[in-house]
Amino acid sequence: DEWVFGDVFELNDPDLLAALDRYEGCGPDDPKPSQYLRLLQNVIIGQGEESQAWIYVYNRAVEGREWITSGRFDEIEM
Repeated sequence: DEWVFGDVFELNDPDLLAALDRYEGCGPDDPKPSQYLRLLQNVIIGQGEESQAWIYVYNRAVEGREWITSGRFDEIEM
């Protein structure tokens, strides 16, 4: 029942996904458990077009952390 908003990019270079995994610390050579997991998820783009996209999901406990009710991380004050 909740939404998370973000950006979707089409990658033309398949090696870029491996580079992003290394950046996020979830590549095959990174220690486990990693801080993020890359998962293929259904997404809604624009005015309702459904697609699939790779997303990075936080892989740590979230108890006691502030809940972003708007689903828009870029709108919270740090």
